[in-house]
Amino acid sequence: MKKRQVYIIALLILCYFLCGCGSQPRSIAPVEAVVEQTEAPVETVVDQTEESPTVSVEEIIPSGVMVYITKEGDKYHKEDCSSAQNNLPIDIYRAIELGYEPCSLCRPPLVTEDGEIQEQESLRIEDRTDYVSKDFDPRDVPLEKVESSNLSQVGYDKEERVLVIEFNSGGLYAYYDVPETVVTELLDAESLGSYFYANIRNQYKNEKLSE
Repeated sequence: MKKRQVYIIALLILCYFLCGCGSQPRSIAPVEAVVEQTEAPVETVVDQTEESPTVSVEEIIPSGVMVYITKEGDKYHKEDCSSAQNNLPIDIYRAIELGYEPCSLCRPPLVTEDGEIQEQESLRIEDRTDYVSKDFDPRDVPLEKVESSNLSQVGYDKEERVLVIEFNSGGLYAYYDVPETVVTELLDAESLGSYFYANIRNQYKNEKLSE
């Protein structure tokens, strides 16, 4: 009986070693977790701001037509315009570029949108007999004193339809083919000067009788 027990024990021990149960446990190498550290790429900011090119203003080609300006006025004139004292010569294209406008008294050339230069018809007459009888002299028209900061005396000839005005500056002018109704409105106006400049000065043929 004892031999049988010994035999069984020996068999168990043999099986134990054959199965490797008695061997040391294998050391399992730890698996390290690979952490992907994805970093956002750093973008290099390139300053692409470029300076705007300086726009060169094309030089205006001279027209060859000279007009005249003053240091303080905003109009350009003909050389002999009475409104332009101490006038400075300038090309008409340059005058337009600088913002000058044509004088309404001497009526210098105009520049169209296409750049063409056009002459204006002058309101100054060369021969009064084209408008009045041959023997008529506007200097003989009786003048009456008026209250105005611009006009000194006014006279009108109904038959010849001639309005004569003497200004406070001393100038004496005759305006031809002026209706009597216009003269009446002038004399009844609250401001004679304002009415004259708006309705007479640049509307009728005229003649300068004295300085």
